[in-house]
Amino acid sequence: MPHRLVPTALPAGQNPQSVSTADFNGDGRPDLMVANQGNGPGGGVSVLLGNGDGTFQSPVHYATGSNTQHAVVGDVNGDGHPDLISANENSNDVSVLLGNGDGSFQTAVTGPAGSLPLGLAAGDGFEVRLFDDEQDPLTVMKWKETLDFLEDATDRCEDVANVLEGVVVKHA
Repeated sequence: MPHRLVPTALPAGQNPQSVSTADFNGDGRPDLMVANQGNGPGGGVSVLLGNGDGTFQSPVHYATGSNTQHAVVGDVNGDGHPDLISANENSNDVSVLLGNGDGSFQTAVTGPAGSLPLGLAAGDGFEVRLFDDEQDPLTVMKWKETLDFLEDATDRCEDVANVLEGVVVKHA
């Protein structure tokens, strides 16, 4: 019988904007990070640790700046643990939450990012590029659209890899 995926809604936070996957606690299972646009207790970023069977633990919320639009995962301080970086539109800043390696994160350190940071990109070496130097809104929107497309494609590839990994483990 073919393997069937059943869509499942997961609690995340207020007005989720983007999702990234990484192994935040070092157990070899994919975990989720959700950027939440809402302010207050459900805003910021939420981390849902994976159980390894396609389900996730309840979200743990971390405060960031105001109106988080986008967040990425990268090893900002080079310690081998995934860190979270968020672009916060209303507070015009970026927040960095250093990972502890056990699935938890330190309190956000926030710094200015210019007017209305709309996106982030983590590349080789996990450098972060902010769209605060660009004055033309159309250029910013084009870059954001391109990066969103690339992130979506990467997420889909990760989803396929996760399904294949589950099939291999199941039939090993």
